[in-house]
Amino acid sequence: AGIPSRWLPHAADPQLWRPMEGIEETYDIGYVGGYTPERVKWLDAMIATFPNFFLDESSRFDDAVAALQRCRIVLNYSSHEGMNRKMFEGMMMGKPVLARRTADLAFLGIEDMRHCLTYDTDKEAREKIACALGDPSLRKRIGKEARAWAVQNHTFIHRAYDLLDWPTPPQKEIERLNTINPEAHITDDDRRKRRFIPVKL
Repeated sequence: AGIPSRWLPHAADPQLWRPMEGIEETYDIGYVGGYTPERVKWLDAMIATFPNFFLDESSRFDDAVAALQRCRIVLNYSSHEGMNRKMFEGMMMGKPVLARRTADLAFLGIEDMRHCLTYDTDKEAREKIACALGDPSLRKRIGKEARAWAVQNHTFIHRAYDLLDWPTPPQKEIERLNTINPEAHITDDDRRKRRFIPVKL
């Protein structure tokens, strides 16, 4: 008999990757992350159609959150056939995320046009972007559903309980645990040395 195993998807920190009030959406689309030749080719194709585009490789932590909150739609391009960490981060921010349609999305209960925007072809990706850009209420609804889904199922507290094989506690306890700041004893000088940007709670 083998050792029991199961798949654990990525997760995100709801304190960091969060909606931010008072930030105007000045870009249609945003992407923060690294570049590969395949990814650059795809981004170039999207920028050619939607030039009001925010692109940044180096932003981290609060800077990345603030940058993406200025965008109406967040793009995610995974280097593998599945959800990556940035998918969870974008959804946790309450933004409509555009991502390739992969089997794990359905497995996790993610629905196209409800929790995110999914596509199989570049043509479909452009159609989904155009549809969402033309409908602010759709973007707001998808972002709200995405945030709720991620917070209720995919924080790092959820993953810790999964790893320990403990029953997941009630949502209020998850929320309380997610507000504990393990960096509270670290000084600002320590944070600067580690390039850690504290979250404003």
